[in-house]
Amino acid sequence: APASQLSCSSLHPCLKSTRRSHAGRIRTRLDAQPLTGRRPPVHQNKMLHEALAVAADVTKRAVPFVPLFLGIHDYVASISYVSGRSMQPTFNGNSNGSCDALLLNKLSASRRTYERGDVIVLRSPSDPAELLTKRVIGMEGDLVYMRNASREVVQVPRGHLWVEGDNRYNSNDSNAFGAVAEGLVQARVDFKLWPLSEVGVVKRKEPPRDRVVQMGKTTAGNNTPWWLNK
Repeated sequence: APASQLSCSSLHPCLKSTRRSHAGRIRTRLDAQPLTGRRPPVHQNKMLHEALAVAADVTKRAVPFVPLFLGIHDYVASISYVSGRSMQPTFNGNSNGSCDALLLNKLSASRRTYERGDVIVLRSPSDPAELLTKRVIGMEGDLVYMRNASREVVQVPRGHLWVEGDNRYNSNDSNAFGAVAEGLVQARVDFKLWPLSEVGVVKRKEPPRDRVVQMGKTTAGNNTPWWLNK
C-alpha cells in the first residue's frame, strides 16, 4: 500500500507488541505518581493548630498593653530617625545618606523643660506634616543676631523660640522662617542610639555669645543669664 494509506492496523505484529509494552510502562509510571490535592499528614495539622493556638494566646495577652504602649509613644518617649545634613556634625556625620537613631523625650515638650542649647524636634511652621530637628538658640525676650551677612537683630517674641541647625551652610531654620511658636515643639532629643560608635547623651551646646546679646526667659524665672543658673 502507498505510504499515505498506512494505519496502525497494518503495522507488523512485533511493532504492535512493542507499543503495548510501552503503553503499559507509561501507565505504571503514571500510577506511581503521587496524587496532588491529598490531605497533609495528621501530625502536620496538629503542629499548625498548635502554632495558631500559641499565636492567639500571645495576641490575647498583648492586647491589654497596646494602650499603654501607645500612651508611652505619644506622650513620654519614642525612637525616631533623623535624616538630612542640617544638624551635621552632631547627627548624620558619617555620610550624606546616613540616618541616626534618636531617643525623644516627649514629656519635655508638654512641660517645656528644654533650654537654650538643647536639640528639639518640632513641626515645620510652613508644613505641619514635616518634622524638623534643630537646636534652640534663643527663647522669648532674647535678642539674636541673624546668621547672615546683614547681622540683623531680632527679638524673640513671647511664647516663641529661635532655632537653628548646627550646619550653618545647609539648614532651613529661623534665619529663613523666623521665630517659631513653642506649641510646635514635639520633643527634646536626649540620646543617640545609632550608630553604635556614637551612642550617648545628646549634650546641650551653649549658643554663641556674640549672637545672643540679651537673655530673656530662664528656668529660674528671672532675667539672669541661663548659664549662671546651672
